[in-house]
Amino acid sequence: MRAKIYKKVKPKTLNGKAVTGEMLLELAHAYTDAINKGSVPNIQNAWVYVCQNECTRAIEEGIRTYSDEMKDVVRQAQLSLDEGLIKTASKQIREKCIVTFKEKALGQDISDFEITLRDGISKK
Repeated sequence: MRAKIYKKVKPKTLNGKAVTGEMLLELAHAYTDAINKGSVPNIQNAWVYVCQNECTRAIEEGIRTYSDEMKDVVRQAQLSLDEGLIKTASKQIREKCIVTFKEKALGQDISDFEITLRDGISKK
């Protein structure tokens, strides 16, 4: 029976993106908040909320990844006394983090979030 269900059931999507468990929880939370406040749940507003949360998570993950990987590069550069290694690696890791962010970010207007990511990486 489980195999039959897996064959027929397709992942839930919203605006072309697969809905994860966390996203479904955020949508349910947004809907219940609206109902508890006495208003009608608005799917578009809830989706915007989910997109913002996913973008924020992707930013945090990107900054954390950049920081962790650069720590390793700095250690290697100190051992080899190679400053060029740091600059080259920084650029490569930054670009990798941005690509990963774009893959994970949701919504149509992620450019502001990308700027936030770039600023966060620059501060690191």
